[in-house]
Amino acid sequence: MKLDESIKSSLSSVDSWKKIFSKRKMTWLNMASDSMAPLIPENSSILIKHIENKEKIGFGDVILFVDGNNLIAHRVLAVQLKRDRLLQCGDNIISPAFIPLDSVIGVVVKVKTLDRVTDLDNLSGNIINVAMGVGSLGILLVKKVWPKGGNIFNTVRLKFVKWYSK
Repeated sequence: MKLDESIKSSLSSVDSWKKIFSKRKMTWLNMASDSMAPLIPENSSILIKHIENKEKIGFGDVILFVDGNNLIAHRVLAVQLKRDRLLQCGDNIISPAFIPLDSVIGVVVKVKTLDRVTDLDNLSGNIINVAMGVGSLGILLVKKVWPKGGNIFNTVRLKFVKWYSK
């Protein structure tokens, strides 16, 4: 992620990022990878809404979290509040991993590309988030028994998002 000019990029701890985002309830960032493409392509801008109450994080949400020195935006596939963790993965690269809830800084509420703005904080945005989450889980399940089927399912899911994004 590339930060806007008013934020110093030398900060790397979760606490430092949380401090920045707690002062700025919403902040635009630039997506530096294609891990969430096609919904959030590389070089698009994402509006992050700071979230303090982790219980508001839900299935399908796109979250921003700190991993080492990196800020990562990925989709939530499962929330385990009792274990203080969640399962996340990118849309373009289905490789899920658990992360601590405490590493989450915010939720992506808008995506801005050269030709459109997509609002993820309304009904249609919620539908696409849930559909993408279900699709990711489906791919994981299908790949276990039929690897080629998982790839076919992923292709259909990505085409759906491209259609939705037009």
